[in-house]
Amino acid sequence: MNLNFFVGFGPNGQLGTNFGEPNVQVMLVGVILAIVWGILSGMFAYYLYKFIKSEYKARIIGIPFISIISILSTLLLIDWILIVVFYSEALNIFGAKGPDTAFKVIISLAAIGFVDLLSMVILMWFFISKFGIVMDDSQIQFLGESIAYDKISKVILDESKSAVYIFYSQGKRSKKRQKFKTTSVSGQFIIKNISLSGKELSKGNADEYFKNMEV
Repeated sequence: MNLNFFVGFGPNGQLGTNFGEPNVQVMLVGVILAIVWGILSGMFAYYLYKFIKSEYKARIIGIPFISIISILSTLLLIDWILIVVFYSEALNIFGAKGPDTAFKVIISLAAIGFVDLLSMVILMWFFISKFGIVMDDSQIQFLGESIAYDKISKVILDESKSAVYIFYSQGKRSKKRQKFKTTSVSGQFIIKNISLSGKELSKGNADEYFKNMEV
């Protein structure tokens, strides 16, 4: 599809509209990408620093997942730099091929960037225990989250699910559970060190307990 009717080159050689004005919409995509990247990377760096510096009785650090986030963050930074360069130097870089090629390349880079961002969010939200676990005097710490020992009601090893569950209360009415596969490093860590919390590991049906759990 030829996009020359919609895009052109701006007055300073950047990607623009067919009226010769800077293409604000494309620039806005790059700005949004940079802002979200900055927030996510800043949060990750802050929580990782606090996590590593915290005192502990037992600790594991998930180097593979930390490395994955670091690589994704670096790739996203490179992606954003390329967007800025291709946008601001569109005429010099894509002059012979036309502004439609510049537009397609920049949008493709933006799409890759947002997929990268989504991957970071999914990893940081759904795999939080994979980044590491700390057990100190009063709580179990994850990256940016924690479970106070006095909020834990029970720790169950459910052999039918090959998982260990930590059941705890959050607030006045909310009941929660954290699951760890017994075959995982984090699961073995919890099984080995849960006694540091003052709680005992008991065998049972996790779903049945959660259904009848009182806050």
